[in-house]
Amino acid sequence: MSNISKHLVVATAGLILTLCLVVFAQTESGGAAGGAGAGASESPVPLDGPATIEAGKALFTGKLGCYGCHGQAGGGGIGPSLADDTWIYGGDAATIHETLVNGRPNGMPKFGDAATDEELWQAVAFVQTLSSTP
Repeated sequence: MSNISKHLVVATAGLILTLCLVVFAQTESGGAAGGAGAGASESPVPLDGPATIEAGKALFTGKLGCYGCHGQAGGGGIGPSLADDTWIYGGDAATIHETLVNGRPNGMPKFGDAATDEELWQAVAFVQTLSSTP
């Protein structure tokens, strides 16, 4: 194999690796390859409505299984507490929604493909009742 051919193979491999890393980074950050609902920042349901909060509680303790890591009352366990003022990524509604849709590194799964956007916003409404953070 000539030197030019070797350099072409190395350059092609480098380009492929770079493209893979870009796609991976976008997937991890919820970019172009993000799940359903990625980028939605406004709730289609009233976050302070009692029915919304109750539906969110049912999702937290049921379909989404949040209690398994965060505890029944959100006090923490395997996952961080949701009932204090310390939020790793922020406790505002849009950030909680983004976390539910895309997940977070080190254990928080994404639910963007497992629940509807409305359900995820209902879960946001309930999670916000657990915290002393406004």
